[in-house]
Amino acid sequence: MQEEDLFGSLEEYDPIVDRVLQRYPHLDYKKVYHAGETKDHRTHNIEVAVKAGSVRIGHGFNILQTIEFLPHCKNICFEKNPLSNLVLGYNADSREASAPVLLGLGYAVTINPDDPGKFGV
Repeated sequence: MQEEDLFGSLEEYDPIVDRVLQRYPHLDYKKVYHAGETKDHRTHNIEVAVKAGSVRIGHGFNILQTIEFLPHCKNICFEKNPLSNLVLGYNADSREASAPVLLGLGYAVTINPDDPGKFGV
């Protein structure tokens, strides 16, 4: 399993994204960050992504481990990947997925296969 922690914090990459967005303002691109694909509750990439203005969070697996930050995510869509979470060992059972909890709390959620080619679906 390769957790995002191996690649450092989004804080390192966000200034680069900002420079690209500033260079091409006519494209009206939005930030969409892959964050929270880790079991390590000390990782703050979701918080960095939200504060940086990301409109979507790819994975967001550990958002429920930092539940106190969840109210800051009201305008965020979480891209949930239950099959990927099972294959990578984040969840032992699909009933452990956070999508139902987020949906029940009124958050926007999409259900995705993540890497369908990699998983043979």
